[in-house]
Order: sequence, then C-alpha cells, then structure tokens
Amino acid sequence: MLRLPGLEVVAEGATPADGAPIAPELIAVFEANPGLREPLFFDQGHPDGQGLRLMAELIADWIQEQGWVP
Repeated sequence: MLRLPGLEVVAEGATPADGAPIAPELIAVFEANPGLREPLFFDQGHPDGQGLRLMAELIADWIQEQGWVP
C-alpha cells in the first residue's frame, strides 16, 4: 500500500486469506495510524456520496479532455 503523492510505502506483502475481503495487515495499518484515512471515504476504503460526486466530475472532465464527448 502506497501513500500518494510521494509513493511512501505504508504496508507491503499483505494478501488476504482465502475469502477475506481485506488483509488483516492493511486493517492494522489504518487502525494504528488514523492519519491514513482519506476524507470523502465512509469507511476509509469506499467513497461516500461526496467522494463519488468528485470522482464522477473528474472522470467527466478527463473524458471531455480526450475529445470523446462534446
């Protein structure tokens, strides 16, 4: 797991066990350092309503910049 924009490694080698949604090592990193939690994420891993809106706006801008839509 990398912290952006500086690409600082905050966890590595963590792979979930069969059937586990998130590796325990990653959960431990977030629990040990609340500063890693991102704003606009309701559970620090999935965007909330504001996060989804921001993401959609940024994607729409990028698609327009590509000239794919007017």
